Amino acid sequence: MIRHHTAAPLSSPEAEIFGPTMDAILQDFHREGLLGPDNIFNHCTGLYSEIWQILRDAGVNVNVCPRSDAQYAMDEGMFAYQNAVDHAIKPAISIDTETSYGGDMFAEMRVAFSLQRAAAQKLRYAGYMHAPDPVLVQELLTAATLSGAHCAGLGHKTGSLTPGKRGHRLDTRQRSKLVSVEQRCGHRGTCR
Repeated sequence: MIRHHTAAPLSSPEAEIFGPTMDAILQDFHREGLLGPDNIFNHCTGLYSEIWQILRDAGVNVNVCPRSDAQYAMDEGMFAYQNAVDHAIKPAISIDTETSYGGDMFAEMRVAFSLQRAAAQKLRYAGYMHAPDPVLVQELLTAATLSGAHCAGLGHKTGSLTPGKRGHRLDTRQRSKLVSVEQRCGHRGTCR
């Protein structure tokens, strides 16, 4: 987790960050200058706003885990996508536990889409004036591709269909009428 400040580099700078028990540790790491863009924090559930600000200010990369955080009841049981976005962090989406679900990023995006929208609608219904906008498909595709590549330190090589980058293209057909044209295209007009 602290690769750039250790005598022997760790094999991975990634760490799983869960709940308020991590707050004091992360504050200490921040004071010591041990947090930076070469850190990748997975989950980030149950963190206080002050810690999110530290992660943002330090440039820490965050990936969120829609299915596993709900299935395994991590902290509040909700993946941290909205918390990251609320603190100006562009999170990546992680599958987290391939042995439990397989490597299906489309399933992760579908779960993220449903969970974020349900949580946002619950806030709106309760009269919360600053409820977040419903997430768009385009935003989740970005989290799964561009943000994922950036988080892994590979944004210069992959993550988008850009000349000079490595990548694969998968064409799919929209068969479900559950997602409107506006949601597929990234327009907010009727998505609320």
